Amino acid sequence: MTPRTVYSFRVRDAAAPGAHGTTWSPPITAFYVEPKLPVLRIDTTGRAPILDRENYVRATMTLDPNGSGFAPYSGTLDIRGRGNSTWVAPKKPYRLRLDTKSPLMGIASNRHWALLANYNDKSQLRSYAAGEVSRATGLDFTPAYRHVEVILNGRYDGVYQLTEHIRGGADRVDIEEMGPEDNSGVELTGGYLLEIDERLEENDEPGFRTQHHVPVVVKEPDPMTPEQRAYITGHVAAFENALFSSSFADPVVGYRHYLDENAFADHYLVHEIARNQDTFWSSTFFSKQRGDDRLVFGPMWDFDISMGAAAAPRTLDPTGWAHRGTGRWLQRIFTDPTFVTTVEQRWAALSPRIADLPDRLEALGDSLQPAIANDESRWGYELEQHDTPQYVADWLRTRLSWIGDELA
Repeated sequence: MTPRTVYSFRVRDAAAPGAHGTTWSPPITAFYVEPKLPVLRIDTTGRAPILDRENYVRATMTLDPNGSGFAPYSGTLDIRGRGNSTWVAPKKPYRLRLDTKSPLMGIASNRHWALLANYNDKSQLRSYAAGEVSRATGLDFTPAYRHVEVILNGRYDGVYQLTEHIRGGADRVDIEEMGPEDNSGVELTGGYLLEIDERLEENDEPGFRTQHHVPVVVKEPDPMTPEQRAYITGHVAAFENALFSSSFADPVVGYRHYLDENAFADHYLVHEIARNQDTFWSSTFFSKQRGDDRLVFGPMWDFDISMGAAAAPRTLDPTGWAHRGTGRWLQRIFTDPTFVTTVEQRWAALSPRIADLPDRLEALGDSLQPAIANDESRWGYELEQHDTPQYVADWLRTRLSWIGDELA
């Protein structure tokens, strides 16, 4: 059989000796492919379709390392859709909930995982690259990514990124787990996992809008009690009031009382380097620990429309500042000269650690090309210039050079 070819066939029962009749099956169409990456095979019970982002479907899953050196896996799980704009694309992303905590492909053991389709980033490099920048900063947690090829209910569905789902936990966002009894005292103060997301009302998410219209989704605790909701709403309001006060830059009574400045600077730099289109619009996570007044920005998520992606709605030229005026909070903080100095200092520490990233990115992209050719055939597209490894690597080289000159 020829790889990346669609075959149509029928099968029939073998006739008994001396019999003349046979029964033919309906016509069957199959896409034949030879996977190049580790193979994640998922079969839903009764081959039930995955129809939406709310309802889980029972399934089994196996991981074939396919020569990669990772350990194989086999287990049962629930699977559903995930994402917002990405869910309406032909190639669907998924949320996985294993029945038993397990490590996958060298990533720390957990029940909760995501499969990113990257339909808007056919290079399969941009989220990985942003993750590598994030890992080079002082941010506490960055989701790990592993490229796989997915076979769902016997159908080849292409290249995906298996990654850690963002949630609280010792190996993920390290915040205290809150229960319905944590309604007073220090227990009420954390931990909270929050997200800036303009789809707050559209998705009917638990959360609130601040006085300056910043949409804050409360991801954890889930569900939250009325007391927890009142506390975190008030605490974010106190941060915002300090930020927009006349003494906002004061190190004691200003915004720094409510914000981890170094984490915020690192978070900004990752988004600025990538020129991420979703910055402070959606997928912008931050958290609050118990007993600590500071909001801590991170982890990083959702970089498929960054780094010159063809699908991005706005220009993604590798030169020029992208995010110093993005969002009311970031815009205000950049009027503080001390914060600008902090950004310069964090860049000085970060830039040597990522100087070779464009070269590593180009090498990874080249190694993925046989699998991406499978993905192209499966979904019927042609890889554009903006999604070639050389383009993404060259874009990042230019970006790092330009920022380096500006912050020198």
